[in-house]
Amino acid sequence: MRRRHLMTKWSKQKPTLDQVQRFLWRSRWSKNCVPAGEVVRRWAPSRPTGREETDVARYVGGQSWAGLVIAESQRPGAGRGDLTGTRDFSQGSVICDYHGRLVSASEGRQILGTEGGRGLFFSKSGDQDLCVDAQPCHPHITTFGRLINHS
Repeated sequence: MRRRHLMTKWSKQKPTLDQVQRFLWRSRWSKNCVPAGEVVRRWAPSRPTGREETDVARYVGGQSWAGLVIAESQRPGAGRGDLTGTRDFSQGSVICDYHGRLVSASEGRQILGTEGGRGLFFSKSGDQDLCVDAQPCHPHITTFGRLINHS
């Protein structure tokens, strides 16, 4: 049970040997201790339970994202507001949604050149450069993702 507990303690990011050793020391376990090196060696990311998709769907529908607020922009001409984080996020966390049509980065640059920067979000997925064109999506609501900008 302790091995299983330790394996789920770090579900998204592989722990370092030092992190596991500190956790074991703070736990004050004196019997049936799992070696820290074994935890690091056997670590694997947790498998999705299906609940994550349900949570994301609820957040998308209500546009209520934990740790994010839309603040009035202090920059002149900045538009609808600034998306501001109110807490730290761990690596691999879903922060918010960004809806739109997925296109290649080169197609995104063509749109940018001909129609201006109308809700384009450029990113990388592995070695692939991609772009999400949010213009045709959800014109009736302000989604948090659309307020993400370079700053």
